[in-house]
Amino acid sequence: MLRKLKANLSWFFHIYRREYMIGITFTILNYLLVLIPPWAVGYIADRLNAGNLTLTQLFQLLSGLLVLIVLLYLDNLIWQLLIFKASDVIGRETRSRLIAKFLLQSPPFFAKNSTGSLMGKATNDVQSLSDVAGYGVMTLLDSTVHPISIVVVMAVSVDWRLTLLSILPLPLLIVGARRVGAILNRRYDEAQQAFDHMNDDVLENISGVRVIRAFGMEQRSEQSFDQTADHLFRKNMAVVRINALFAPLSRIIPSLCYVIALLYGAALIGRGSLTVGQMVTFIFYLGMLSWPMFALGDFINVSEQGLASAERVNEVEAYPEDVVDSPSARPYPGGGSLTFAHLTFSYPGQKQPALSDLSFTINPGQSLGLVGPVGSGKTTLLKQLLRFYPLEQGQLLLGGVSAEQYQIQSIRAHIGYVPQQPVLFSRTIEENIRLGEAEDGSQHLSIEEACRVADFSKDLAQLPEGLKTLAGERGIALSGGQKQRIAIARALLKDPEILILDDSLSAVDATTESHILTAIRETRQGKTTLISAHRISAVMHADLILVLENGRIQAAGSHNQLMAQDGWYRRQFNRQQLQLKDAQADRQETAIIQEVFIDD
Repeated sequence: MLRKLKANLSWFFHIYRREYMIGITFTILNYLLVLIPPWAVGYIADRLNAGNLTLTQLFQLLSGLLVLIVLLYLDNLIWQLLIFKASDVIGRETRSRLIAKFLLQSPPFFAKNSTGSLMGKATNDVQSLSDVAGYGVMTLLDSTVHPISIVVVMAVSVDWRLTLLSILPLPLLIVGARRVGAILNRRYDEAQQAFDHMNDDVLENISGVRVIRAFGMEQRSEQSFDQTADHLFRKNMAVVRINALFAPLSRIIPSLCYVIALLYGAALIGRGSLTVGQMVTFIFYLGMLSWPMFALGDFINVSEQGLASAERVNEVEAYPEDVVDSPSARPYPGGGSLTFAHLTFSYPGQKQPALSDLSFTINPGQSLGLVGPVGSGKTTLLKQLLRFYPLEQGQLLLGGVSAEQYQIQSIRAHIGYVPQQPVLFSRTIEENIRLGEAEDGSQHLSIEEACRVADFSKDLAQLPEGLKTLAGERGIALSGGQKQRIAIARALLKDPEILILDDSLSAVDATTESHILTAIRETRQGKTTLISAHRISAVMHADLILVLENGRIQAAGSHNQLMAQDGWYRRQFNRQQLQLKDAQADRQETAIIQEVFIDD
């Protein structure tokens, strides 16, 4: 167990070795200092029993003990600050490493690891590692160095035979602890997996509460969660039962040591081989051995839990990144055309390609529109430019150079991205928009201008606190259209060279859509814009429109060129125009009816 812990945490012990060495030194000094008071009490008892202790000598001894208490206080303060600081340091460092790892992972990583599992690793597992670095180190010293120092002093200053007999039962405790530790490791791992599952359930119930209520699934969801909570309870109880079996052993064996010490000690006193004062000192020392026995149990408990957590954390840290920069990758300078050359892509684990042999070029300043049935590959195509997945077959060229020759982060720095489902954080609207600022803090558009282009200015005027309004978790305080327009404003803030709108106008009406697209065309002259949409009106002004079906380009051209063909594009456009006219007629009819009723 110790070897495994050292292997898993060697990086931290190496970095923090200076503080540990100082802390351990003061801890050992503490062990030596606490051995003095029992000896002093025994000495005083013998002098009082002999009747040769004066008040002056007693005062001097007690004064010395008071000074010792102050030294012990200062010593405890130093080693606890150093060793328990390590607990917080490793928690901070490990959480930072995990978050950095999460942020660099591609979508397949999150498909394999649930949100609840990752949250459990960043919270419970990290806390377990922190406990090992602080409380675990303390209990390791308390259960090894401390009892050894006590036993040596007992044998030298009192009686080695009494010492040997009194500690004879202690090896039973060590054997029991080793066996219990192996079982605890498995039980802790099972309990943590159950905790991850419960985390997932909580997240799903909270995020899907509207759907649950809409379908009247409250009782069913509650019953399902009760089963999950009961499963976690059973796993935790398995851990409690193992600890409960070991806990009485750590109390009974020290009591047995007391019985042996009192019986044999009384015999030694009767033979004159031991004084009463020495026996008093010995009993104090024997009492001091009780905590190391409990510390041994705590150390095994904390270490096994920490070992299980370390393995789970290391599993994440060892996960290979799917998309990484090549050693020769250089910063992307920007500019140039955007070319897909015979690009084919399949999602991990899928046999059917999501994109098949795509080839097209967008020159600087041009716009690209993507349309097609649901699942045709529009979003997948856009994600290739963001380098969320490794390139398989074919090439993605930026300015005639393979995207793989550029650093991924530098490519993304030139892109403003608005996903299908806009992600807002539980911050103010202003803070959510400012996330679109460049890393150096520069911005090419003001927040007000970005909101104007995204047609969000009128909404801001109606919000009580304007830009300072809290969006709520995942933007729950806002409508779907408002969330999309905030996400668009965020992407526009740095005035990116390439703007990607991935079906990000689906929650706004046709009039608002027209205002936004017109403002984008006017503001982004000379820059590239890529738009995927279900409404043809969103892409009809694009320089090049691709019609995708099953990951293949079925048709390509401008709006007029595609309308001249008897294909999916023209049929879809005509259908949507008819639906738009019907909707306008319905609104006019409703307005007339309302006007009639108002007049009446």
